[in-house]
Amino acid sequence: MQNKAKIFIGSLLVFLCFSSADIIAQHLSSSPYSRYGIGEIYGKGVTHNRSMGGSGIALQSDVSINPLNPASYSAFQPKSFTLETNLKGKFSQFSVEDNGQYNRDINIDYLVFGFPVTEWSGFTVGIQPYSTVGYEITDVSKSSDNSPAYTTYYSGEGGLNELYFGSGIEPIDNLSIGIQGSYLFGKIKNSIYTNFLGLNTILTEKRKTTFSDLNITAGLQYSFSIKETDITIGTNFSNKRTLNPDQELTVGRISNIDNQNLTFKQISRIVNKTSGDTIRKSSTYNKNVELPMSLGFGISVNTNGFTILADYRTEKWGEIGTFSSIENNMSNMEEVSLGFSYLPDIYSTSYWKIIHYKFGAHIRNTRLQIRDEQENYHGLKEYGLHSGFMLPIRNSSLLINLGFEAGLKTTQVNSLLEEQYFTINLGLIFKDQWFRKRKFD
Repeated sequence: MQNKAKIFIGSLLVFLCFSSADIIAQHLSSSPYSRYGIGEIYGKGVTHNRSMGGSGIALQSDVSINPLNPASYSAFQPKSFTLETNLKGKFSQFSVEDNGQYNRDINIDYLVFGFPVTEWSGFTVGIQPYSTVGYEITDVSKSSDNSPAYTTYYSGEGGLNELYFGSGIEPIDNLSIGIQGSYLFGKIKNSIYTNFLGLNTILTEKRKTTFSDLNITAGLQYSFSIKETDITIGTNFSNKRTLNPDQELTVGRISNIDNQNLTFKQISRIVNKTSGDTIRKSSTYNKNVELPMSLGFGISVNTNGFTILADYRTEKWGEIGTFSSIENNMSNMEEVSLGFSYLPDIYSTSYWKIIHYKFGAHIRNTRLQIRDEQENYHGLKEYGLHSGFMLPIRNSSLLINLGFEAGLKTTQVNSLLEEQYFTINLGLIFKDQWFRKRKFD
């Protein structure tokens, strides 16, 4: 009866996960910060990582998959498999001086599946957002007499998704290496409407960018012991990459606004494609998209059920060209994250002792430089506190992974946008063994 329950729960979870893959690819976002470049960078890591400050470059877990470092895939338990998904809810308050706005985003945000290939190697496949775009912004420009001259409406939607395949091996004792290939795909649509007051005309500019390209990440982990303490150090690396998306720019004019007899006239249309026929090829609108070189280092210390993690990551956004209809500067992203977890006794009969307790924090200098009215740029910083609990379900292969984060994004300039947010992650982990033979007396 127990095996039938496992099969039913596993089949139900697999069905729900794969039926949600299309939902993940259409991940929705609403943030003014996503107007810059390819949108808000989503970041790797599952709920287990997020509950510990987003750390895990040196983490080797036999419970949860660790996409932060493909070298960790060599640590899967023999004859096991792990399937994970997550429902994420983000609740944000954006404020500028005395003005505020509340946003709510709830999405299924990843699906990942991993299993061992041999006793010293493992394989993982997963899908999650790489970046998200979703914003609506109104900007009123004034004439010399301080009266409104024209109003500009900015809007955007879409983003990039990441389908990744990774493998990790342990060629010699205590040393693991891994490589992960990612297929990046998706569309970003940006629109600008300029309403010249008194002229009965709106100028429109619509940009559609379609992505389809590859990216590669490599990782390494080395483990050793000092008395009863296990220590792992790790690193991951991704090289600078140029994407060549298909791009389309359409400029037009909407007339007869006052009498509501709207007419649209297309002024120009420029299409740049990486292959196939084009309506028009133009070097003036050929904005290649670059992804930066990224590098991370981490350490993990494990003793008597306690795990301490520390990571440092950098992404060299300041060394690449920007992709945006909005003028902005990019700077290098730098992040320090700390994580802590405690598992009292996995074999205990007390439920409270088999719960995995997790805490963490992170500080990040984001890649964004926000411009003020005096044409000065200010770096956007992010601070976050994290916590979480991994709750096993007795006599089941399911674990519930709860994670919480409270954070702040700020330039520390009162006249510029600030975001306070609270995130809830509800993750499901289905972990079991396959290729088991039943024994009969």
